[in-house]
Amino acid sequence: LVSRRVVFWCHQRDPRDWWHTPGGGPREYLGGDETMGVSKLSSRIVFLALASFSVSSGAQWHEPQASSPSAYLDLNITASLSAPCDMCGYNCDGSCNCGSCNAAPGCQSEDQCLGTCNSGGNAMWCGAVETSAPTPAPPKATWTTSNHSLQMDGKDMVLRGFSITDTEYLLRSIGMTSWWLKDWTRPDDDLITQPDPDLMAATIGYLAQVPEGVVPAVRIPMCAAYWMNVCSADDGCDWADAADTYPDLSGQYRSLIENLVSEWTLAGVAVVLDLHLNDDSVSSQQMALKDVNENGIATASAIDFWDSVSATFAKNDLVMYELYNEPHIDSYATWSAGDETYAGMLEMYEVVRNNVGDNAIVLISGQKQYNYDAASLIQLDQENPDLTNIVFGAHPYMGSPQAGVPGKSAQGFSDLVDTLYAGSERPVFITEFGQGDCGADECYEVRHSGSGGSLWPLRAPPYTIPLDPTPPNSTLARGTA
Repeated sequence: LVSRRVVFWCHQRDPRDWWHTPGGGPREYLGGDETMGVSKLSSRIVFLALASFSVSSGAQWHEPQASSPSAYLDLNITASLSAPCDMCGYNCDGSCNCGSCNAAPGCQSEDQCLGTCNSGGNAMWCGAVETSAPTPAPPKATWTTSNHSLQMDGKDMVLRGFSITDTEYLLRSIGMTSWWLKDWTRPDDDLITQPDPDLMAATIGYLAQVPEGVVPAVRIPMCAAYWMNVCSADDGCDWADAADTYPDLSGQYRSLIENLVSEWTLAGVAVVLDLHLNDDSVSSQQMALKDVNENGIATASAIDFWDSVSATFAKNDLVMYELYNEPHIDSYATWSAGDETYAGMLEMYEVVRNNVGDNAIVLISGQKQYNYDAASLIQLDQENPDLTNIVFGAHPYMGSPQAGVPGKSAQGFSDLVDTLYAGSERPVFITEFGQGDCGADECYEVRHSGSGGSLWPLRAPPYTIPLDPTPPNSTLARGTA
């Protein structure tokens, strides 16, 4: 904005020859403070239309005098000479009315305009703004549970799919076959963040074939120490060497998990996030840990882990939370409520609920026999009837390693489901099943419908995706959720 004294001259014979005064007042010209003749003024008319102005003092009209044969208007104005600009502009208002536009070839992008073309510090980019496409969001879903059934958007559904492996121990051996894209030309600080596109396409294509009434699902086993960047061992954790070689390996692990979740859920595949290990120095702790492991060594807290994980995925309705993979602890009180060393199911449940609300599904694994225990689940349900959207888990392994273990048989599994159904209305989800020495004719024969299951494990190549992950006589094949 500038203030100037402007004098407008009017020819005696016909002022309309060179000037027009709409609205009862003159259209002012923002010029110098010298007087102007007709020819000079008329050559600037094109600019007058671009001037925005306000009168800052009263106008004074001067009639023709002997000493001055032309009438003239003498006034002070405050004005801004501006024009709409659709490129790099200078001295612009918020609507891109600018004092000037720069059409130079080297100033035709926002970066150029505000960079090399902004030596005076008064440039504004008024051209087209490049906008990226909005980030796609996974489908919304409303989950409920009732009468041993899982409902999605009010309809009874079954979950069926795969439980992948290697994400629970990935960082101890970066070179293993895995779900991340093996591209050793990538930067060391971004090596393992991207899922293998061929594997993702294969699983999504396979799971897209599920029949009506089935929600496809993938279970991702995780290591809390990787996610929380905690190395817990007397002589250094198993992944210490890899962490020294590849910067921010914990951050890369988080990015990989987030990208796996994003790709699968965008395709309508539900994802079960499973706390499989607190740290990778021990194959499987008897229960989820807090700040130290059984040997008194600092470890990743399951409470902190679930707080972080559930906050990360809180807006994704297709993410479910399996609080701990395979408890095998003697104390019901510790399993349910925790103690100084172990995180209880109720403690982890509350942390997750605080972040995700009541809609998300939370899976709870039984106290004993590596998630093969009905009594603890029924007692927990009876003592805590207000828990929302709970699904009970089970791992009905019954091959040669389980030979002689009470209940680890087809009849034993049927009895376990009978017991769960008699004592609770919660659905049951088989979060792991499948053994090489246990055919469909020998295992998993169950007389009940169920909430489905995930085949364990689905490995990255050279292993292959099975032609049919569902034993034909299992609860998975006949389940109606």
